[in-house]
Amino acid sequence: MNLAVRGKIKMSTAGKTIRNKTKLFTSGFAEGFTLLEITIVIFLAGLFLSITVPVVRDTLLHDNLKTASRTLVATIIKVRDQSVTEYQDHTLFFDIENGKYWYEMAGIDQSEALTAKDQARTLPEDVRILDIDQHGSERKTEGELSIRFSKKGYVRYSLIHLGDKGDRKFTLVLEPFLGRVKIMEDYQSFEDIESKDI
Repeated sequence: MNLAVRGKIKMSTAGKTIRNKTKLFTSGFAEGFTLLEITIVIFLAGLFLSITVPVVRDTLLHDNLKTASRTLVATIIKVRDQSVTEYQDHTLFFDIENGKYWYEMAGIDQSEALTAKDQARTLPEDVRILDIDQHGSERKTEGELSIRFSKKGYVRYSLIHLGDKGDRKFTLVLEPFLGRVKIMEDYQSFEDIESKDI
């Protein structure tokens, strides 16, 4: 027999001779990964995910200011669309101190108005309405305020400022004729927005 290749002879249970040849010297690396290498990679991947997933989850899923802003934008668009579809004025009301908002259709009676107010949406606990600014009027920081949507979908140029406990601020811009609502980061005034549009 050759020194480089040794043969081993084994007998199977059926009585047949099976010859396995193994190399004494192997060249190159063995294929595949060892159990230790796989274990280390899985451990590092788990460690990385355990650090990043909670941060990403909290940022994406529990950002109450963004969620409240998007929910309010959806309500504004819904009220505007209902005004146009039903061809009737609608009014969006805000209770600034309590962080509530609701809408009513024009011409409803007192009991329907109270029902609409009782079903008002409330902002999350850590989000508040800082103020509401309607073009040509004084900025309102307390009490109740209304924004009327005409049956053609027009609305007065308005800014709704929201903030959270972390001192982050968003500005919702209601454009009068386009029916769009923009969400802008930070506290923006009419002058700030007009200077950016130029």
